[in-house]
Amino acid sequence: GNVLLDADNVYWTTHLAVKKQGKAGGVAQLLANTPASSGATLSGDYLYWVHDGVVERVTKEGQKREQLVSSAPFTQGVAADATTVYFATSGGQVMRAALDTRKPYIVALDQHNPYVAASDAAFVYWIEVVASGARIQRFAK
Repeated sequence: GNVLLDADNVYWTTHLAVKKQGKAGGVAQLLANTPASSGATLSGDYLYWVHDGVVERVTKEGQKREQLVSSAPFTQGVAADATTVYFATSGGQVMRAALDTRKPYIVALDQHNPYVAASDAAFVYWIEVVASGARIQRFAK
């Protein structure tokens, strides 16, 4: 699972669900039932996660669950910004999909076990597992 934070809440994924709870404690809130997640991230008002070749998002309040991409090979890791979601596949691809069209495009090929990890204003970063360990790769947005 994944654990994520914003100013007020802790969010996490399990093999069955996406949940949140206030940082001060209280009762956990179910945001979505879902198969095992292989990556999650927060961006704006949404929590994004990937599983079984699918990229999904739900608002931080548990409203408006949406499937963004459903035809990618097994997805690994996810990052998002205001306009685009980024993810990696078990086929060695790093991909992006605009939030408005949801059409996936390949941005890097022939990566060895890529796992999209983060993005900032200029780049998307992923981990590539290689014989000597792991290395960080990036591409300009």
